Amino acid sequence: MRQITGLAIPVVLVSLLAAALSGCATTTEPNTVVYPDGSYKMYGDGTTTQYYWVWVPNGASAPVLPSPPALPTNQPAVVVQSGVAGVAPTVVAPPLQTVAAANGRYQLYGNGTTQPYYWAWIPNGVTVPAPPPLPLR
Repeated sequence: MRQITGLAIPVVLVSLLAAALSGCATTTEPNTVVYPDGSYKMYGDGTTTQYYWVWVPNGASAPVLPSPPALPTNQPAVVVQSGVAGVAPTVVAPPLQTVAAANGRYQLYGNGTTQPYYWAWIPNGVTVPAPPPLPLR
């Protein structure tokens, strides 16, 4: 049997504690990303139905939702110049960023240029982390 050195135990304990306190997201099943307060579930297939994320708080089941709005078309991202030399321009999504419903809202993510637009469903009364990026095709 191998003997554990005195340094190994603190390293293992610190690693476990850091992982527990980090609040990082994990993936436990396909199309689901788990966070400490809930999870994002991805719907759609990316071809016939657009991809979109749904936030499901811990202890709740996936809600029945209205269909996601159509993604913006002919509405390119707006590039805002700062007017200051050496400061890069900011890319801002189109004006329509939120579509409200009775029990929550669809929030638009992406910028239409470097990241495709996509929706995330956010229930009323919760603050959630930004959803993960869409899968690569």
